[in-house]
Amino acid sequence: MLVKQNVNHIFEVNLISMRLFLLGIVLFPLFAKSQAFEKEDFVFLMRKEHIKIELKNNDLLITKDVHENGKYQSSNKLYFANEFIHFDSFSAIDKVEAYTILPGSGKKVDVDHFETKHQFDNGVFFSDQQSMNFVFPAVTQGAVTSLSYQEVIKEPQFMGAFRFGSYVPTLEAVLTVEFPKSVTLGYKAFNLEGHDIEFTKEETKNSYIYTWKGKNIRDFRAQEKSLSPIYYIPHIILHIKEYETKTGKNTVLKNVDDLYSWYTSLIDRITNEELTTVYSLAESITKDINAPKEKARAIFNWVQENITYIAFEDGLGGFVPRNAEMVCTKRYGDCKDMANLLYEMLNHVGIEAYHAWIGTRDRPYSYFEVPTPIVDNHMITASVFAKDTVYLDATDSYVPFGMPSSFTQGKEALIGINASSFKVQKVPIQKPEQSTTQIKTHLAIDGNVLRADEKRSFTGYEKVS
Repeated sequence: MLVKQNVNHIFEVNLISMRLFLLGIVLFPLFAKSQAFEKEDFVFLMRKEHIKIELKNNDLLITKDVHENGKYQSSNKLYFANEFIHFDSFSAIDKVEAYTILPGSGKKVDVDHFETKHQFDNGVFFSDQQSMNFVFPAVTQGAVTSLSYQEVIKEPQFMGAFRFGSYVPTLEAVLTVEFPKSVTLGYKAFNLEGHDIEFTKEETKNSYIYTWKGKNIRDFRAQEKSLSPIYYIPHIILHIKEYETKTGKNTVLKNVDDLYSWYTSLIDRITNEELTTVYSLAESITKDINAPKEKARAIFNWVQENITYIAFEDGLGGFVPRNAEMVCTKRYGDCKDMANLLYEMLNHVGIEAYHAWIGTRDRPYSYFEVPTPIVDNHMITASVFAKDTVYLDATDSYVPFGMPSSFTQGKEALIGINASSFKVQKVPIQKPEQSTTQIKTHLAIDGNVLRADEKRSFTGYEKVS
């Protein structure tokens, strides 16, 4: 029995040695490269995504295998051990494996607790976005953490983006997309200039494999009041243009026309059978007003003052506006709800108005570059007066009628004319003199006391902020 224990002990030692040897083979090149960022507290040794697109029973099956290795080069930022995986109703997470490799011994310590949370539990924003939260165990200086999981993308419109950079330096970042020849893939690269990123294309009998490999990508961190980091992080946005099955070609997002067609199919889901209260209110608000623009101003002001902005993103509920009658009765709604209410009220009193999709200024994309939902995250109403387009965003509580919301200036608006036609227009940037702060101070000496009486008045975006 004693001999058997010794044999087992020898076997366990050899097994540990073998694991350390194999781990060294895999990670040694990355450890060597880490010298490029040797003064950093934490680096990603590798971040890798492998996206596989398949056709099964004439339907698209899209899976994304994600793998990350990080190294703690000091003990200054051990809080990076707190990790999470994002997902929503358009995706599912499976095959999660997370562990810490201890320095010296090479021992692997698994994460044994995962907690799923909603990302927005409080405030005026509800979303179906969730996160799987966990903490890497036993993290210390020299430790290496490893995370692997598979994401199933349920809707082909949401292929998303891959960012080569992160909040800390990345030694190696790899994106691989494998897809059958019957699928036409579109992609757009952003900010790759000046970075060591290489693209290769392979061809097999039935498929293509695209690979982007980046090395030694520095960290990117947001600064207060600066542009969003995606304005300068190197990244790739993917979209499926079309795919062919035995029954013919199926279009997904080949161009802006396809994106608009998908958006209009969502607008068609609005249940607006009963709009008595909406129409009656629009008539009441404008009954003593003749000029169309003044009618629009009165309706806009009413919606702005009486409908409370509360955001909802729950599956396609994040894209389909709710019934205007319900929004009007309950007196709350999100951007698309308020935009649709304005659309119904304005058109009812004879004012030309349209649904309009738009991205806020933290999204630097054009519909013509990447015709996907990643371009926009907001909805407004566009109204036309003597060929002059006015952009109405009632979610902004203090923006005056005729001024677009500050966060949509200079952005492209996708304006829906009818079921088959649209136009893309840029929202004009407003003149500085429209947004002012005026300060009037009266100083007086009362005995030994200096008294100050001050009045401040704000216009435009100054009033908003």
